[in-house]
Amino acid sequence: MRTGTRLSIIGPGRVGRTLGWALARRGFQIVDVLGRDGQRTENAVAFIGSGRGCTRWDELSGEWDLLLVSVSDDALTEVAERIAHRFPSLQGKTALHTSGFHSSDVLRPLKDRGATIGSLHPLMTFSEPAVARERLSGIYYAVEGDPPAVAQAHRLVIALEGRAFSISPEQKPLYHAAAVLACGHVAALLETAFAVLDAIGLEPESARRAFDPLIRETIENVLREGGRRALTGPFARGDARVIAAHLAALADVDRDGEFANVYACLGRRALHLASLHPTRRAAIRAMLTSDATNLPR
Repeated sequence: MRTGTRLSIIGPGRVGRTLGWALARRGFQIVDVLGRDGQRTENAVAFIGSGRGCTRWDELSGEWDLLLVSVSDDALTEVAERIAHRFPSLQGKTALHTSGFHSSDVLRPLKDRGATIGSLHPLMTFSEPAVARERLSGIYYAVEGDPPAVAQAHRLVIALEGRAFSISPEQKPLYHAAAVLACGHVAALLETAFAVLDAIGLEPESARRAFDPLIRETIENVLREGGRRALTGPFARGDARVIAAHLAALADVDRDGEFANVYACLGRRALHLASLHPTRRAAIRAMLTSDATNLPR
């Protein structure tokens, strides 16, 4: 299938090369792949299977119809300014960025040159492109921007066999915070659990294997039934003495209090999900809001 759409990519990182690979196989003509590091850019071109790698702004051609800007959040403003400086006229062209945090407004310098602008954020983790490209089908994309750019984004989502939902520009920070909680913070939480197990002599690799069924079943239950029904353990039962013992044990192995603070913070959220008598709930909340690092040992 050939769409006739000529696509250039700025940012040869994990998202750019994964989406580039998928779109190239769905008929999009990859023109340029621009990155700061020559070797990384050439590796991205090889991964995508087409396109021309370049590392200087004056090498970026204007032959594209659609520009996919897949750089870090902090670099987007500078990149938008450089693109606008490179091309005095962008009439008839569309630019989409893949940031979950920024709205399309960060690409306003391109709009001032005549382009339509939008954002297309894939709601997925891209830790390894070779794995991620096999899991693209069916994922969701948050889309916003100028109506023509949104229409173009929907074309990409259809080509990628994904699903799109709309989001307003002012909602992007909250949406992105939720994505971080569901992905990066879950990774941090699980590594905290493994660090606790390491304190009793169970190495991280063994801990990951041992906890694999528990973690997978919990996530599947939450996705299937919601957190309220999936919640189990001492917070679901209101076992105050068990919770107090957990906090004391965590404080014993981590004098900085980080383990106990993570436990207490998430415990307060778990109380919102638990069906407990108000008195018991209040007693546990008071325990969790006290200084966990000063618990009696």
